[in-house]
Amino acid sequence: MKKAIIRIFACFIPSTKIRRQFRTKMLNYFVYGPEKLQKYKEIKIKWYTTNNGEKLLPGRFNEYDLVFAVGAACPMTWELIAHKLRTFSNPFDWTAGIRPGNWLTDINVWRDTRFITKITSLCSDFSGFFNRPDIKIISNENPVVHHVISNARTKINFLHLFPVDKSIDDSWESISLKINRRCNRLIKEINGSRRVLICWGHRMMNQKDLLDKTVADTDIKKAFEMLNKKFPKTDIDLVFFEHDGTKKEFEYSKIKVCKGGYRIKSNHYIVTDSYEIVCAPIFFNGQKLEYKESLVVAEALDNVNLSKK
Repeated sequence: MKKAIIRIFACFIPSTKIRRQFRTKMLNYFVYGPEKLQKYKEIKIKWYTTNNGEKLLPGRFNEYDLVFAVGAACPMTWELIAHKLRTFSNPFDWTAGIRPGNWLTDINVWRDTRFITKITSLCSDFSGFFNRPDIKIISNENPVVHHVISNARTKINFLHLFPVDKSIDDSWESISLKINRRCNRLIKEINGSRRVLICWGHRMMNQKDLLDKTVADTDIKKAFEMLNKKFPKTDIDLVFFEHDGTKKEFEYSKIKVCKGGYRIKSNHYIVTDSYEIVCAPIFFNGQKLEYKESLVVAEALDNVNLSKK
């Protein structure tokens, strides 16, 4: 209720910058509370002490015109929402790769998260990304809220779109319009941006135990070739947040794959409770699901600013 009231009052502030500042201060004071803010400050001090004052940036810059997620699945989008970096919905927000039949039971079977397929879709103006003949239901979520559907041709799964109380055909017109609108807007926003940060998150939040493949160096370099050709006037960075269970608290490796392409390896099981991510559309027994953020991921995103373009 407090969050809703703060959002309503913020709507009457014409300046985007002042509106964000007002919302942040009010949330910090009335919702998150001074106790969590104090803990957050303590984490910051410990971070800079441990890392010799080094600020962790996910890419090359600390300010971007646009930040969006391409997977591996939904948690990356929730992370961006928590840090107020997601300014609109994009068609990759609630997508993942098809789960192999013996996934989660065979430790040698990993899910392909379809990274290069998604970048190919973006660079081809989303041709064939969401065509009705390719779409089929493969399962329902648990808790059951939406159908999990898949594009049989691209092997990209779509979640949190089609409600289970309706058939795909009954919902198709409105949802396909929504997806097409998101596709067109994403391309327009990238073209109108000077700097863009694309984020990919591996085994985060409730998916820390899931066997998802990391993205190969060759695919990262291939993605940049396509992105630079499609958007030649935009500086694009790609960051891959990858789980590494051997890392300790505040420990990470930032590895440059190519110009603008970075891996940040850290232990996603080490979390911060300075605040939680609330997954608004996802309920279980009437309660919103909440997750604590991976510490290094939270620190990296906390250092990113959005421009006022």
